[in-house]
Amino acid sequence: MDKKFIYKMIDDALIPYISGVDGWEIRDEDYEIMYDRIIERKTQANANELYELVEDVVYEYITSDANV
Repeated sequence: MDKKFIYKMIDDALIPYISGVDGWEIRDEDYEIMYDRIIERKTQANANELYELVEDVVYEYITSDANV
């Protein structure tokens, strides 16, 4: 899968969570972690659609205490 395309999908999924928040920045390492999780889940049997995987991973990232 095209990494740039998935990064763009991650950016789009983040918009509702970070719009209006000044100074919010996603580190390159975080993009890579989310990308790896998406690819891992996509390769599993019975995987959801790509957009659903992206939304799920971004939600987990935003709600995780480790990323605050």
